[in-house]
Amino acid sequence: MALCGVLLGCDIKHLPAPQVIGSWPVQKRLTEPHTEAEKIELVDQLVSSSSHLLLAEQQDPNGWPLPPMGVVLLYEQRLCQLPRAQRNKQISLLQSGSGLPSAFDTLLLASCEPDFTPSVLARSLKRLRGFREWPASYLAYFNLLERHLQALGRLENLYGNLKENYGNLKEKMDTTIEKLTEIEVETQP
Repeated sequence: MALCGVLLGCDIKHLPAPQVIGSWPVQKRLTEPHTEAEKIELVDQLVSSSSHLLLAEQQDPNGWPLPPMGVVLLYEQRLCQLPRAQRNKQISLLQSGSGLPSAFDTLLLASCEPDFTPSVLARSLKRLRGFREWPASYLAYFNLLERHLQALGRLENLYGNLKENYGNLKEKMDTTIEKLTEIEVETQP
């Protein structure tokens, strides 16, 4: 992955000289040392653009360049650092869009706290699967999110069952206390 060395400090001796990331040219060779500030600036440049401009390494026959999954995950990580209110506002704005980039950004924002946005996440996954055929790495990511949603659904069902059982036990306890009180009153002289 072209950003491996810049962002993560991986061994990148095999990479070519200057790279272009989206529409933002990297002035240094990726094999040269980058300061933490330069790494942060690079990530900020990536995040400030739309997700569909991150990296055009994979050309899509449908006309939308797909960034490598590692870059998508870095972008998601930065989105998840935004305050919840700001993410929710962005989700509201993006849901009115009909294109693939807005659907993908909605998915990434909703994946930050899926327990607060399960329906948005589920709709986004369904929408994205209908747009095109996806590479294996994207399908694996979508499947992971779907399994997460299924686990949340099971937890929600479990919580509902526990709440119902608690209500039943409380009712039985109240009935038992009432009966004991009646017996106590009857046995008093």
